[in-house]
Amino acid sequence: MVTIGVVGDFGIKSVNSMKVADLIKSWNPDIILTAGDNLYSQNQSAENYKKIINPMYKDYILTHESTNLNSKPHVIIRDKQKKSRGSRTKFLPCVGNHDFPYHGYTSYFGVSTYYTAYLNRRPNLIKFISLNNYRDSDGNFERKNSIQRTWLENELSSGCHIKWIIVYFHYPQLCSNGDDEENNLTTKFPFHNYRNVDTL
Repeated sequence: MVTIGVVGDFGIKSVNSMKVADLIKSWNPDIILTAGDNLYSQNQSAENYKKIINPMYKDYILTHESTNLNSKPHVIIRDKQKKSRGSRTKFLPCVGNHDFPYHGYTSYFGVSTYYTAYLNRRPNLIKFISLNNYRDSDGNFERKNSIQRTWLENELSSGCHIKWIIVYFHYPQLCSNGDDEENNLTTKFPFHNYRNVDTL
């Protein structure tokens, strides 16, 4: 069994955010995913990410303790340039609008603005795909012909041997608030065309 914790819009030091972190950690998750907005602050430095997030999740965030692919890392992370590395981290974030312009995010977490990751001990079990649908120099994955969309299409097409594919990003594909723009399916990425995508 693999236990996955998910948290989003959490990047503030407060009693309630600590309670949520304690609850998630009580599950002893194998991986924690975020749904973006990892930091609410005008100070977007890596040091401020560390100051706010470490009290909640430092035991899971081991991004800079990268290791050789042959030395039993916890996850294999492949960035948008398709460069793979092993890491002991158990924390796989995605960006949100409050993480923009991303320099602190990428420095602190040690990941690019979109990437894939696998559990090293069971590489064919789960593929995590972290996306950026706010602002990206490679374009939004929902826009046709963008670099990020082409990358995503390739990642999904090459994942047929993976049992579970989990795709996550900040802004939802559909929203219950009735907003026409957020619920316009013609502008959304057609995940329904990829039968191997299990969870969004």
